[in-house]
Order: sequence, then structure tokens, then C-alpha cells
Amino acid sequence: MSKIKNLVINGCSFTRDTSPNSWTWASGLHEQYPELPYHNLAVSAAGNDYICDSTINFLEQNDYDPETTLVLVMWSGTGRKDLKISGEWWYHLKQTYRQCPFVTNEHYYLSSGGLTNSWTTNRTTKKIFDWLYRLSDPAILCQQNLMNFMNLENYLRVHKYQYRFTSFVNYWHPAQQSNFLFGDYSIGYFCKDHALLKNYNFSNWFFVNENRDCLAEFARDHNGLSHTSHPNRCEHEKFCQQIVLPVVQDLLAE
Repeated sequence: MSKIKNLVINGCSFTRDTSPNSWTWASGLHEQYPELPYHNLAVSAAGNDYICDSTINFLEQNDYDPETTLVLVMWSGTGRKDLKISGEWWYHLKQTYRQCPFVTNEHYYLSSGGLTNSWTTNRTTKKIFDWLYRLSDPAILCQQNLMNFMNLENYLRVHKYQYRFTSFVNYWHPAQQSNFLFGDYSIGYFCKDHALLKNYNFSNWFFVNENRDCLAEFARDHNGLSHTSHPNRCEHEKFCQQIVLPVVQDLLAE
């Protein structure tokens, strides 16, 4: 019998597979282990505030045995901000800002979309996020992302869940201010002298290589990024088989 009885996955569009046209590395993992109850909370445009918050909310709402539940997270962009909002405002914004409002397990969220600046295209969301970004700088945003990683990790450790983390793109290089592919601020650069990063434990993280490249770089190196800069299905399949499965197969083995 498998050691794991529930598979909980979260992330952004690099992980989401709930639409008919989306097939990601998470889909491949689900197909590899179809007998496992599978819960994919990932949402397009989601940031790391959402990922941290929604994962904890989901686990609190469901009575799973932590020791037989595996949580896999592919963290999103460092420039994204997410807010939990009321259902009334969610329905209102959905009519005019259809790209980024979303609901998960009866919790309502609004995402800025990050450095793509989609939040500036709507009068209401521009008012909401304008000051949040004015009051931040790259260093603060990177520290806030690190805190999301730490907060979720502390929750999972305290409750004794099995978990593994990665990021959708490499934002760990200490000499680069931003990632070349997506422009995400580099935590490795802006937090390199900060105790949060110096003391951070990556033992439950996995990457493509020692440089901490991730799915985005993996797909780029195989010329597998689409016109929207998302990996195509072939790259998701290879990433699942070559990178993800070796990391989790001992936990999922019968």
C-alpha cells in the first residue's frame, strides 16, 4: 500500500489543470497515481499570498491524516500580491476584472497578476493595488515571499504533513536582480544579506539543477515555452517524469 493517501497540490498557471485545455506536471503525477485522492488548488495568476493561505485553509477544512498526506507546492511570482476579499466584492469585480478574481473552498481572492501589471487595466483594482505597490520595493516583496514560504512550511511541519516545495522559475541567483524570463525580483539578490534567507532551510525543496533552475528554465532549455511563456505539454511531461517523480516516488511507492 502507498504511504500517501491524499495528494494536495498548489501553485499558479504552471500547476493548474482544472480547465479542459490545461495539462501540467501535476496532471502527470495524478495520471501516474490515479488511485490517490487528488486535490489541485492551483489558480492562474495566483501569487504566493494565495498559495500559502489557501493551502492552510484547505487542510484545516479537511480531516486528513497529516502523516499520509503529501503537499506539493510550486511557488509563483515574487511580484504578485493577493488579497482575500468578501464574496460581495468578488462578484462585483468578476464582472469587470475577469482575469484575476477567483474563489477556492468558499474563500474569495483577488490577485494583482504581478509585474504584468494587469491590475492597472481596471479602475477598481488600480485603486486597490496602487498603494500596496507604492509602499513596497523589491526587497520588501522578496522578504514577504520568503515569509509565505516559511509560514506554510512551519504549519506543515508542526502538523507533521509530508511536503515538497519548488518554484516555477529561478529567482534565487545572488547576482541577478530579476529573472531573465519573467522579470520576477530575485530573492537570492535582494535578500542575500538578510537573515531570513541566510537561515532558510531548503532541505524539502527540489530544483532542476544546482543552480536552482525550475520548470520555466527546464522548458526554455528544450525550446518548449509557448507564445504565452508557459511550458507546453511535452515539457510538463518531461518535467514530471525526470524531476518530480524521482523526488516523490519513495513517498508514493507501494
